[in-house]
Order: sequence, then structure tokens, then C-alpha cells
Amino acid sequence: MTEVPGTHTPDGLWAFSLAVYARPNVAPACLLLQDQLGLDVNLLLFCLYAGSRGRVLSVDECRRVDDAVRPWREHTVQPLRAVRRWLKTADMASEPGTAALRRRVQAIELDAERLQQAVIEAVLPLPPGRASAAVSAGNLHNYLASAGCHADEPQLQALARLWLGAHLDRSAADFVQPGTHHLPHPSAA
Repeated sequence: MTEVPGTHTPDGLWAFSLAVYARPNVAPACLLLQDQLGLDVNLLLFCLYAGSRGRVLSVDECRRVDDAVRPWREHTVQPLRAVRRWLKTADMASEPGTAALRRRVQAIELDAERLQQAVIEAVLPLPPGRASAAVSAGNLHNYLASAGCHADEPQLQALARLWLGAHLDRSAADFVQPGTHHLPHPSAA
């Protein structure tokens, strides 16, 4: 499969993530998977990034990367996210200065996520390779397996929207195994 323009960048995971996350339907899909399944958006994007380099991630590799970033995510990224979300809904949300504070917290949260992605790349560096939509789907499958998650229909649709953000030349029907509601198994990739 040929590389989809705009998804494989020489700037690494962070540039790839920004490009994919900005595409239609990707951000809401990521947030749904984060909020409903407890998945890490950075690891979801890493699965796609690895696929953009033709690199299959095993369940054990997904687990190893998740283990490496879990303390940072739990003690830095998630608390910053909680503060940012709280500022949006708090009684003081309409007070002067709250919106500016929320934007500053969001900027710090993004810095924390960029640092998390640097750790991901250090734990499992990926050389350039040939992009593969099937490998990306298999990587997502392996990440869910490593996290002990089972996606229901709305979550599977969110995974398909995320996957489509990285593979603009594909359709949602390509994402799910024919006749099932399951991700393609990596061995089928």
C-alpha cells in the first residue's frame, strides 16, 4: 500500500499525531475511547504511527510501552486533564480569567503529552517503513488486547473513525472484518 500524503512525516510521532488528530471526526473518536474504555490517546495514535511505518506492534510491545508511560500519564497528564475539564464546568467558569487559565492548563497538558510521546518513541523507536492500513488496524487490535478491552458497536465505530483519520484512502468497511463487528486480527494483516 502506498503512503497516504500528510500522515508519514520526518518529524516523528508528535507531528503525525497533530496531523491525524486535526482531521474530521478523529478528536471526538479519541475522546470517546479515552473516556469509555480508559485508552490512552497517545498510544492509539502510536498504533497508527507504527502502521504508517509498516511496523506491527505485538500485544507485549503495546503493554511494554503502556507500562513505561503509565506513571507519567497517571501523575501528570490525567490530573492536568481533570483540572482543565473542571475549569470548563466549574461554578467559576464564567468568571473573568478562568478561560485564560484553562487555556494555559491546556497548553501545559499538551506539553505533558508531547513528553509522553517522546518516552514512547524512546521505548520503541520505529524506523521508516512502508505504510499499511492493515498493520494499523492490527496494532489497534493488539493495543485493545493488551489493555483487556472489548469494544462495543459505538466504540468500534470510534476506532474506525480514528483509523480513517490516518488512512484517508480507505472506507470504514475496510476497518472491520467482513461479517463481524471485530477488528481484523493482526495475523490477517
